[in-house]
Amino acid sequence: MRKLLTFLLIVFSLIFLSACQAIDDYFDSFFEDSPPSQDEDDPSAISPIVDPPDSTDPVIEEDLLSLTKMIETRDVLREANLYIETDQFRTIFGNRLSKSGTTQGSGFIFYQEGSNYYVLTNYHILVSEGLTRGQTSRIETLSNEDYTASLIAYDASVDLAVLRFTTNTYKGHIFDLNARQSPPLNHEFILATGNPQSVRHMVTYGIFISMYTISSVDFDVIYHSAILHPGSSGGALTDINGHILGINTWSASGSDVDNFAIPLSIIIDFLEKNGLAY
Repeated sequence: MRKLLTFLLIVFSLIFLSACQAIDDYFDSFFEDSPPSQDEDDPSAISPIVDPPDSTDPVIEEDLLSLTKMIETRDVLREANLYIETDQFRTIFGNRLSKSGTTQGSGFIFYQEGSNYYVLTNYHILVSEGLTRGQTSRIETLSNEDYTASLIAYDASVDLAVLRFTTNTYKGHIFDLNARQSPPLNHEFILATGNPQSVRHMVTYGIFISMYTISSVDFDVIYHSAILHPGSSGGALTDINGHILGINTWSASGSDVDNFAIPLSIIIDFLEKNGLAY
């Protein structure tokens, strides 16, 4: 009897082992093509694989070219920007003059004739209310060269002025005011140059927003978003190729990015009236 029970136990054990193997083989064959499980705690396990952007894509290539061009233009504009400092005098005690401080601003050269260089800037950085006209101004370049410039033309109604200095050493950039014939385009990238808040030769970026009417003048001005601060007045406003669009002159009260420039057409008209349109 004991031998029979032992035999039956062996037989049932063999049957059980065979059944387990069969079940394992079944599940292996059923799930062998299934993807591996993903761990939600591991973002890399569930994130899809994304191919990097193709640099030959026309849109991306155009953006990269624009960025490269803007960086190149920025470097040119920094070299071309001039820091302008003017002594101001207040009339006191009859006709006697007393120095009352200095004003600072920006400018750029638009013409060279031999050793004479002609600088465009804003009239208001040379003359302030209650002060007499400063006969000369100090000009400083990016390379720390100093020149003394004389005021040769101005028009307070359009807030423009021209200074002239003489040197045989200047090697910087000179703008061609005829390089850009068309007005700014909607949302066109622009660059603004100046010396804001004593930070010399800064270039900021923005877009052209619209032509705009302000109370200061009787012509439409360029409304743009490049950041300006006191000291930026007189600086060049250009397109990404470095072509002059205007001169930065005003900022909206309480805003860094609502700024205004005198358009190129007004500049040309001012120069023509003063016999300085070259």
